[in-house]
Amino acid sequence: NILFSLMTRLNFYFFIINSGILIFSGCLGYFLAGKTLQPIQVMVDEQNHFIMDASHELRTPLTALRSSIEVYLRDKELTLSEAKVLLESNLEEVDHLQALSDGLLELSQYHKPEALHTFQKISLEIVLRDAIKTVSPIAMKKNISITPQIVDNFILAEPQELKKLFVLLLENAVKYSHEGKNIRVEATSENSACLISIIDHGVGIPEKDLPFIFKRFYRADASRSKENTPGYGLGLSIAEKIVGLHHGTIAVSNTSSSGTTFVVKLPLQKS
Repeated sequence: NILFSLMTRLNFYFFIINSGILIFSGCLGYFLAGKTLQPIQVMVDEQNHFIMDASHELRTPLTALRSSIEVYLRDKELTLSEAKVLLESNLEEVDHLQALSDGLLELSQYHKPEALHTFQKISLEIVLRDAIKTVSPIAMKKNISITPQIVDNFILAEPQELKKLFVLLLENAVKYSHEGKNIRVEATSENSACLISIIDHGVGIPEKDLPFIFKRFYRADASRSKENTPGYGLGLSIAEKIVGLHHGTIAVSNTSSSGTTFVVKLPLQKS
């Protein structure tokens, strides 16, 4: 009886222990599965939002094209000169669609895994001066000067992607700067990071728009819309993706007088 009672108690203990192990393993598996699937879910959600945004933006020029064609097709007395005006207008819409599709394709490439990118140790000064050289012809058309104040540092980056980042930010600065103004490009180091500031003296960004300026297709209204500048609001979104690819951060603020300052923070290459 004592042995039977002991065996019964041991079996009960084993049952409790095994049940605990099974419950713990199940909870741990559920937690780990959730952690594993979370990045996939985030990627799927991002892709769905991307498709929805792209569809919405593409609908506008396509609707304009279709409407104009339908109106002219119903006109039985359409002249050759009127048809030419229609074709020129439609060609402009096609150019807009081309620019939009190019921007969407460029933006989509930053969803690929980081392992597919090739990084190397590069000189920040060389990349910055190359970007300034690329944008200078556009700046000259508005009589805008670009002044570099660069303390060179080495970072781990994709040279062409990093150049594209600074070209986008400089083009944005030129686009919203008044004629005859100056744009400053400052590069310094702080602890284990380098700070690159692009400072313009343009129209600035309304405070209510600052939190959304890097969102896809977002364009600030008010004073910036008065500039009547072309674009679909993809440039700064692409810039943010490039910064994220390099494990950095990007921030924007209005200067005390007028204009805007973009600050990019990138990790320095460890020696």
